[in-house]
Amino acid sequence: MNDPRETTRSFISRKAIYMIRKSAGACAVLAVSAALLIDGGGSAAAVSSASSIALRPQSLPPQESIPDLEAPGTAQTVTYPSDGQWYYGPSTVNVKAPEHTLIEDLDLNCGGQSCPVNIAKNRRSATGIIPGVRWNFIRPLHVSVIADPNASPAGGLVSGTFTLRGVVQPLTVRITLNTPDAPGTPGTAPDTPVTPSTPDMTPDTSGTPSTPGTAPGTAPVTPSTPGTVEARLKNATPRGSGVEVVNVDLGTRTQASGLQRGDIITQVGGTPIRTVNDLEGALPDSRATYPMTVKRGGTSAVLQFTPDS
Repeated sequence: MNDPRETTRSFISRKAIYMIRKSAGACAVLAVSAALLIDGGGSAAAVSSASSIALRPQSLPPQESIPDLEAPGTAQTVTYPSDGQWYYGPSTVNVKAPEHTLIEDLDLNCGGQSCPVNIAKNRRSATGIIPGVRWNFIRPLHVSVIADPNASPAGGLVSGTFTLRGVVQPLTVRITLNTPDAPGTPGTAPDTPVTPSTPDMTPDTSGTPSTPGTAPGTAPVTPSTPGTVEARLKNATPRGSGVEVVNVDLGTRTQASGLQRGDIITQVGGTPIRTVNDLEGALPDSRATYPMTVKRGGTSAVLQFTPDS
């Protein structure tokens, strides 16, 4: 017959061995986990890698070129090329206009994504937000500026700032003074007296009253004046692809001709329009009507455009 005390001691010994083995297994797991953390292996490496990407310093390349800004004149675009990096979390863009200039537009080039932009009432600063958990900086950023019509710049280089997520680059333009021609009579030297023409006293037999200084029977010729597009304009993106209409002035011939906000002007009267400067010589007569080709909503349309004077 077995001794009850021996049975009890045997049970306690087996229980103790089981607990020792279980504790040893737990220690082995802890040792492996510690090794992973120390060696940087497994999931610890993935977490460490993600953290290093998120905290990697970002860059903002400087502007591509320094545009010439005529005062007075039309808006010009400053472009900041992409750096190809991934950014994590929403990103803020802050713009401060150079001295004697105003901000016309801030284009964050978000494609199909909505990126809110706020331009201050005095147009001296602007802020934009690129939302999302992360985004790839693969498209350039653009800001359009125009010379302040109420300022009196001396000309030369002036700079503001363009900031992306705390990284600051200069925003520089070169102001050139668009000085009007000195008063005088075209085709004569300054201070040269103009001899008045002698009226033509030949009787007019055509039945049409003659005008002094003109041939009998002909109407006086009124010199033409260049036409204008009464709208806020900027160079389309990419540069050289046309002129984008930002806003159209109400009650103008421009509005009556059917030009709309968002249209991109590509041709006027057979002349290709690549930048805002191309429009200056494309409308030589404000009394004429010109065929104007525009891109609108992915399609092309031809307007019969009568410019303002």
